[in-house]
Amino acid sequence: RFMFPILGVSIALLIVVFFGAQTANTYRFLRFGPVSFQPSEFAKVAVIVFLAFYLDKHADKLNEWRTLLGGLTILGAFGLLVLGGKDLGGALMLALIAAVMFWVAGLRMIYFARGILLAIPALALAVWIEPYRMQRLLVFLNPEVDPKNAGFQIIQSQIAVGTGGLFGQGLMDG
Repeated sequence: RFMFPILGVSIALLIVVFFGAQTANTYRFLRFGPVSFQPSEFAKVAVIVFLAFYLDKHADKLNEWRTLLGGLTILGAFGLLVLGGKDLGGALMLALIAAVMFWVAGLRMIYFARGILLAIPALALAVWIEPYRMQRLLVFLNPEVDPKNAGFQIIQSQIAVGTGGLFGQGLMDG
């Protein structure tokens, strides 16, 4: 019975965040005095609650296009609002949550294959239209290009795994 209020509050917070202050050219946080939070985190809970309700209600016709389209419409709205705040990671996490829930509910694998085929160009476009995303991807692939700035953390993680192995060398030993 709380599903609709949770959806409404979550969508409202995702919209309100666009009227707040920008942080590093993004709209991700709402600030209330010294406290700030990301509405996309609340959106993840809302998506879980919505999909639990929706997939239970439509369990007998889960593999029909009409059922999928209804669920994906709500998910798309959430995803676009989160992506509009320039939070690609949050949008991808919403997609992953939805995929796991659809899989657990018993969605046929052909729908996942089709979804992945549709998601690849959309993801490429999302990376291409924002220069900082493209830079992050390029630095991830080749951190030595900028070893003292954008590539620093990646290089340090490679050093940590190289010296300590996959599980490290013990407590406080790196």
